[in-house]
Amino acid sequence: MSGPTRDITCRTGETADAAIDAVERMIERYQAVPCLFLSDNGTAFNQTRLGRSSRLVAHLSALGCHPITGRPGHPQTQDKDERVHQTQQRWLRARPAARTVEALQELLDEFDERYNHDRPHQALGMLTPAQARAQRPHALPPQPPGPKPARVAAEPVRARPRKVSTNGNLCVGKITIRMGVEHTNQPVTVLTSGHHITVFDGRTGKIIRTITVEPGKRYYNNGRPRSYRSTTNRPH
Repeated sequence: MSGPTRDITCRTGETADAAIDAVERMIERYQAVPCLFLSDNGTAFNQTRLGRSSRLVAHLSALGCHPITGRPGHPQTQDKDERVHQTQQRWLRARPAARTVEALQELLDEFDERYNHDRPHQALGMLTPAQARAQRPHALPPQPPGPKPARVAAEPVRARPRKVSTNGNLCVGKITIRMGVEHTNQPVTVLTSGHHITVFDGRTGKIIRTITVEPGKRYYNNGRPRSYRSTTNRPH
């Protein structure tokens, strides 16, 4: 449908304020927020392709609308809308030129009324835009984004040097990890990350053990029977 004409009294060029004002007047007129908003890459409209945001994009996104642009140097994308402008210009040229801004605005309002309510369109099965809008299914209304979830601070990752005790156990805070007698007095590096503890050989850097801390559990054995005695890496 042909939308409300941009305020023709504005002669300061394209600005973010004017763009947002035009969008707000369109939403108020049709009592609906568009799902998509197509524009060119003008700085007053959409600077996404330049790696920046714009006030209009932020405003539309807050309403749940998805702003999109045509590819630079590819004006055919905007031709979907500019075809209406061509019809509007031909209609104006067929009438006596308006001598005042107010008279021109009346002509533009008359064009919108006729284009949307009186003139059938082949592309719409010979319906007027107003009839097509009233009779055909509507897209689901856009939903404004919900509140951003609170950021949860990531638990710090810590690496600390430790030494396995003479009985083959390793104490990390209140947790005891059974390493085995083959690691007695061995220097290790303990990496804690959230609920995970990883033990590295302090000399080679290889992983020796990894455990997942369970609530209330203070001792983690190595799955070996108590009578197990390793013949490797035992102290002499």
